Amino acid sequence: MREIKGNIEAERKKAGLTKKALAEKLGVSYRTYYYWISEDVDIPGKKLLEMANMFGVTMEYLMESIPDKKRHSKSRDVKSQHI
Repeated sequence: MREIKGNIEAERKKAGLTKKALAEKLGVSYRTYYYWISEDVDIPGKKLLEMANMFGVTMEYLMESIPDKKRHSKSRDVKSQHI
């Protein structure tokens, strides 16, 4: 689970979002997001999918350590996305 949390935090920072701002975009409280990232709490699959779409990455990237070439989703253009 640690890799997921590290990838989420890396993408959040790249997007220039605070933890609170990302929590709001996901429709959860800051406390919930904090527990997802700092505790051994499972992140619901629906929220992982939302984050993957928001960051323009694959769920596989968020869920495991894979080569950088597979990081970005083929169907999303990160530069054209408004986060």
